[in-house]
Amino acid sequence: KIILDGLPEYKLYDNFNSTISTDEYSYYCDVMKSFNNEYSGCFPLCQKFSKNLIELSKIRPGTMSDIERCRYFNLWLFHEVSEKFPNYDKNIYLPPIIIGFFSSWSLINETPTLKDKCYFTYINSITLSTWKKWKDVHDFFRNYDSLKKIFPLIKINVPYILNTLVILKKYMENIPRNAAVQTQESVLKI
Repeated sequence: KIILDGLPEYKLYDNFNSTISTDEYSYYCDVMKSFNNEYSGCFPLCQKFSKNLIELSKIRPGTMSDIERCRYFNLWLFHEVSEKFPNYDKNIYLPPIIIGFFSSWSLINETPTLKDKCYFTYINSITLSTWKKWKDVHDFFRNYDSLKKIFPLIKINVPYILNTLVILKKYMENIPRNAAVQTQESVLKI
């Protein structure tokens, strides 16, 4: 993250992480209120999530396709869930908050005024740590041109490159096992 901070393609996550100063998006997260005691922080995350999904088409219009914005959004959501609720890495379908996000997502997508729909990518056999690895690989390749310019200047970034390549190699070795991913409307496509 430190290496990617400030790069053009990575700034989208900063936009997703901006704070919400209004309850305007609470309506979409009513189901999450009941989970907030057990999953502290899920309600504010849902508000942020709702704002981002509703305003997704306004983020970098003309420079990024709707599919790519949706891909970033899916990766962002699973990364945030994995950071806030790391105990559920192996069984992401167990915490009811995943169902809560799915409900909120559906409710928002049913809004007639929503210009561009973005769909929830969820495969219950994929762990949160796998989502994080996909995010790392995705972000590496999306920022590759910018990284090429700065890597020769910063020698400490070699571990980052090596880690990304290890993740990619592991993914490539397991393509038959990960075949379900290939059927998912290119949401995770690098």
